[in-house]
Amino acid sequence: VILNEAVLRRPLRDLSAMGRQIDALVVASQQHNIRIRVLPLSAGLYRWASAGTFTMLDFPTDVREPEPTTIYMDGPCGAAYLDKAHEIQTYEDGWRSLGERALDADESRKLMMTIAEEMTDGT
Repeated sequence: VILNEAVLRRPLRDLSAMGRQIDALVVASQQHNIRIRVLPLSAGLYRWASAGTFTMLDFPTDVREPEPTTIYMDGPCGAAYLDKAHEIQTYEDGWRSLGERALDADESRKLMMTIAEEMTDGT
C-alpha cells in the first residue's frame, strides 16, 4: 500500500484515536506480508498523488480461462473495473511512479510513528 501523507495528517476529532489508528498501521507494517509506504508531502503536487484509490487485481493463471489483470476503483456512485490493456498499462505506470516517489518501508514507518506521536501530544 502507498498512502499519501495528507491522509495520515487529516485528523479525526479524537486525536488520540487517530494516533492509535496510525500505531496500528505501524504494527501491521511489521508483518512479513504487509508493506506500507508513504508518499511524503515533500513530493509536491503530483498527478498520481490525487488520483484516488485503486487496487490492481491479479488472478491465478493456472485456471482454464485466466482472468486479465483488473483495476478496481470504488467511488461514491459505485465501483469501476478497468481491464483493457492501455488502462492496465496506465495504472501500472502510475504505480511505478508512485513507488519511485514514496518513502521506503522503514522511512515510512518512522514518519507514521512521528505523526502518531504528534497526534497523541496534541491531546
